[in-house]
Amino acid sequence: MSFITEFDYRFSLAADTGVKTHYDGNAANNNIREWLATPMGTVADWPTWGNELYKYQHEPTSVNLAVAIEMHIAKKLPQDVKGIKIKNILIEFNEFDAIVIFINHQYGNFLDTVDR
Repeated sequence: MSFITEFDYRFSLAADTGVKTHYDGNAANNNIREWLATPMGTVADWPTWGNELYKYQHEPTSVNLAVAIEMHIAKKLPQDVKGIKIKNILIEFNEFDAIVIFINHQYGNFLDTVDR
């Protein structure tokens, strides 16, 4: 029995079942991925939903910037994505305009690269 069931936020199709469906850890990761892809103020009926990572777009990469981004995610993500309990976050800058985000939550791990 799964606790969370979510359709893919981009409505990707699976050959056998139609729209891809995610369960538990994959559903939580799908919600996190959607939140990271949505700047705050771009959802018409929910203007406070989304991230404000664009604020850090032109800042030089440093440990202090990584901590600021981690704090932003730790504060805002659980407010917007209900049911996510973050255990830890790690931010790394591996390219000029990319951030590697690792989030450990109660359903497992999330790892993705996000454009700055």
